[in-house]
Amino acid sequence: MGMQRGKIATGIDSKGVGNRKMPNRYSGKDIAILVPTKDRPDNMKKLLDSFAQQTVQCGRIIVVASGMNIEEVVMGYVDRLKVSYHCCPLPGQIRQRNMGIGLLDDSTPLVGFFDDDIVLEHDAVERMLESWNQTGPNTAGIACNITNAPAWSPNLLKIIFGIGGMNPGKIMKSGRATSLCNVSSDIQTDWLPGGVTFWRQDVIKEFHHKEIDTRRAIMEDVYFSYPIGKKYDLFVCHQSRVRHEHTFVPSNKSTEYTFYGFVETVMGIHFVGRHRELSFLWFIWMTLGFIASDLMKGILSGDKQMFYRAKGRTQGLLLWLKMHPARENTSELLKTLN
Repeated sequence: MGMQRGKIATGIDSKGVGNRKMPNRYSGKDIAILVPTKDRPDNMKKLLDSFAQQTVQCGRIIVVASGMNIEEVVMGYVDRLKVSYHCCPLPGQIRQRNMGIGLLDDSTPLVGFFDDDIVLEHDAVERMLESWNQTGPNTAGIACNITNAPAWSPNLLKIIFGIGGMNPGKIMKSGRATSLCNVSSDIQTDWLPGGVTFWRQDVIKEFHHKEIDTRRAIMEDVYFSYPIGKKYDLFVCHQSRVRHEHTFVPSNKSTEYTFYGFVETVMGIHFVGRHRELSFLWFIWMTLGFIASDLMKGILSGDKQMFYRAKGRTQGLLLWLKMHPARENTSELLKTLN
């Protein structure tokens, strides 16, 4: 294959570095899977079942758990998978993942980050390996294709408010990431999702992911992958298919959806503040568009959670404006997420 934007690349990579194609020779034993989890034994069973049914088996599966002890559940697969269980005393997906990274060795040059609510199709790992063994030397990460979510669909309002552009996998000037789900072909992207992606181990150790103390890991995948995409190539493999079986059920809708809107806004402000090419003005405009959209959806559908989310977005935006917005001060906002 020649180099094309939107296709898995070989030959001259998209960062302008000339490289003669040197085919990779990865196999299943070269892959370690890291799974952070908390209080989801049923999800973990489904995920591990899907790994056990793969046409190609992975070299290691490392489960790092907080909350309830699910060691018995995980180690029940030891006769089918090369799995290990590790307890992380403090919660936090980034913290758990970093603990798992610390357990890696040189035997697995590829590392898959998987959320506990993912289920793989039987040949997902095999198709992923095919992609890695075709791609060029500047590739850092390739994501699976989440097929049970809507594909990216641009519309005029999204474009006007900086929520999205014409293509999937882009980071807009507002800091908003366009979806990568249900793609119909292999695409090259600006970012990759955190829970369905295979990375080169040397790259994830080069780009250490700093822990953020919040109970909702919103945008953590964009935080981690976007800087990597500035240096290396990132792709989605459309034939490596998975499902995201999301199970979040808030115990208190008003509190949780307000907090969700607040965290998403604060994390977005901080993300824009870290990257000079992004724009605070576009972020404000986008957030106002989201607030208006939430309110309209709430009025038309009678769904109160839309009002709660709009409330959280408004609180986050007003807090930032009160703190005298400046690019160098956005890190102070993160202290409000505990």
